[in-house]
Amino acid sequence: MGDFKPLLSIGPRTLLGHTINLFQICGIADIVVVKGHKSQELQQELDRYHCPSVFHEQFANGMFSSVQAGVKALDPANKAFFLLPVDIPLVQPSTVSTLLNALNQAPSALVFYPVYRSRRGHPPLIRSDLVDEILSFDDQGGLQVLLKKHHRHARNVPVNDPFILLDADTPDDLDFLREHH
Repeated sequence: MGDFKPLLSIGPRTLLGHTINLFQICGIADIVVVKGHKSQELQQELDRYHCPSVFHEQFANGMFSSVQAGVKALDPANKAFFLLPVDIPLVQPSTVSTLLNALNQAPSALVFYPVYRSRRGHPPLIRSDLVDEILSFDDQGGLQVLLKKHHRHARNVPVNDPFILLDADTPDDLDFLREHH
């Protein structure tokens, strides 16, 4: 991207701000931002949203190690958690609500994927039953491989939200998101 993604803006908010705001307006109280690279630069934005964070010293070990750091920091009383990379900033609140409703309707499911036009996107909603397995998992492929092991207990949840599929990996991607915000 050339710039520090979390602090790039779409409209009046940064990508990080959009992500935090999504969960706050949906009533999600336990939000944890995992920071590593340029963590000091993120602090002002985190303070603006009164959002806790966890510093992941081994961030260079890859995204899955950051996922593990975030999962470890969650309240153990949580029934489930969402996982949303900061570069997928425009997920709609209706998607979060739809996934939460699905969680309550399917007690045997472990993972709920939002699906738009037959394609899975973000954020998956993952039952806390998988926390210990996530924390101890060290196989290649990270979270994607771990979750595939539980494909029989996964649910695709249709949503009317193309933003679950749109990330900001390139300047063109970011321009597209800005145009459609």
